[in-house]
Amino acid sequence: MIRLQAPWRIEHLDLAQPLDPISVSEGEGGVYVVLWCNDVPLGITSFLAAQLPILPEAFSALIPSIIAAPLGNRIWPHSFPPALRLHKTLPQPLASGSLGEVLSDTHVLNRFAQACDELETAGLGETISVVICTRDRPQVLKRCLDSFGPIMGDLREIIVVDNAPTSGEVAEITKGRVNVRYVAEARQGLSIARNTGMRAATGSIIAFTDDDVIVHRKWAKRIRAAFSSPDILSVTGLVLPAELRTTSQLAFEIELGGFGRGLQCQRFRDQVFRPMIPFGPPVWHVGAGANMAIRRSALQAVGGFDERLGAGAAGCSEDSEYWYRVLAAGYDCYYDPAIVVYHEHRHSPAQLKSQMRAYMKGHVSALLVQYARHGHAGNLRRVFATLPWYYALQILAALRPSHWRRWSLLAPQLAGYIAGFQALRWFWRNDPSSRPWTFEGFT
Repeated sequence: MIRLQAPWRIEHLDLAQPLDPISVSEGEGGVYVVLWCNDVPLGITSFLAAQLPILPEAFSALIPSIIAAPLGNRIWPHSFPPALRLHKTLPQPLASGSLGEVLSDTHVLNRFAQACDELETAGLGETISVVICTRDRPQVLKRCLDSFGPIMGDLREIIVVDNAPTSGEVAEITKGRVNVRYVAEARQGLSIARNTGMRAATGSIIAFTDDDVIVHRKWAKRIRAAFSSPDILSVTGLVLPAELRTTSQLAFEIELGGFGRGLQCQRFRDQVFRPMIPFGPPVWHVGAGANMAIRRSALQAVGGFDERLGAGAAGCSEDSEYWYRVLAAGYDCYYDPAIVVYHEHRHSPAQLKSQMRAYMKGHVSALLVQYARHGHAGNLRRVFATLPWYYALQILAALRPSHWRRWSLLAPQLAGYIAGFQALRWFWRNDPSSRPWTFEGFT
């Protein structure tokens, strides 16, 4: 098991520009490369310091195989479907396209440019309200709000929800910013804060991001375009790392996969959700709450966020539980990697361990909530069979001397798994105040 050495440098390369050699500076452990064309990410690859430098000619030879599937997915989506990660007993989507098909089409770049133009012009009748929930991080929030400067013309408003504030610093950060509204929410909890933000929002689309992200300059346009069908109630996008300066940030992005959901568009539909009900629909693959949006009409169709879940409550997974309800109600979720934000991952080992514990605690809690609400036995199957089997294999793997480092992240996940069973109390506690996801009378 290779130990990753921090820091890594992140290189964003425009394929329309000449390539330079890729190398590392003294002290860098590697380079994380994102390939772009027309402001759309088409490839992600990484190199250890020992693999560098790499000359432009050698790197150019690698590019076609890296970008073929994402490029083909934009032009011929049915020929280049993403992996749906369904159960092994269910049929997987068949990719009829190939690298050769992409390379042999002399009009491929023109076709791609046309597809990108549609991202700029679709959905012009929609208005976007952005909800940013924050707690005691004024300087982090300031950086986030500053990144919205170039795209404020694409938004109706930004609503900053100050969750359980202990000072007036967040309110000061928002003062003087055009179309930025400050809302204080005394009750602690991310889902509570998001619901408060949704109540205050006036746009036909309500977009969410976190205070520790920076948005891409075409973020709002791409969100608007993604709501191409009235059946799509929720949209998510790509979350790239803002930096990889520490070992913990590297571990989260490289070893654990980060928040990324690939570079191919994917529409999650009823035919994906229903066959997976016996096994537990993998709704966590829909995206990340740091980069998501919903139609305002979704509040009447499926309600708001379950306030028993999320940071400040059960841990996390309030976003995936929301997507579960959207799909269970027969609507669609859509993932488009052209909708980009940059996230600042946790810096320290202690922060990362706490995050992994919270993720697994929230995941188990959400599975139990989903079973209680829908009666889908696959959620219990995942809690009591799939996850124990997975962790048994992880423990066996970690017993090997070369893999002992796995314990540092495996232990907090196991602790979170056990802690998630506190949600069992919701099975028999019929307290209406603990179920504030309904939005009766919302207009």
